[in-house]
Amino acid sequence: HVRSDGADPEWVRWWACDPRPSGRPVIYGPSVRTMDEMLEVVASGAAIVITSKFVDDTRRHEGVVFVPVRDAPRSAVCLCTRRDDLSAGTRALIDGATEFRDDVL
Repeated sequence: HVRSDGADPEWVRWWACDPRPSGRPVIYGPSVRTMDEMLEVVASGAAIVITSKFVDDTRRHEGVVFVPVRDAPRSAVCLCTRRDDLSAGTRALIDGATEFRDDVL
């Protein structure tokens, strides 16, 4: 699994599903800094990565295939913004999020 040396280790372990439910240890590969680097590393065969559907929806690389992980628990997604931010962009993000989930504040 790719790693990110600049990221919080707990965050990296969460995305790698470490520890795995099977107890099998995660083997970490190269460190990446960007999504494009991540896709290059995966395409080269040096690592795999567990990532969000967002990456599948927004990034493409001819050497990479995205396979849904059906038995992983769903994750919470939060939109953080300034308390008084009423910009059109922020409103659009909130509206888009509430379209998919009914428990958005």
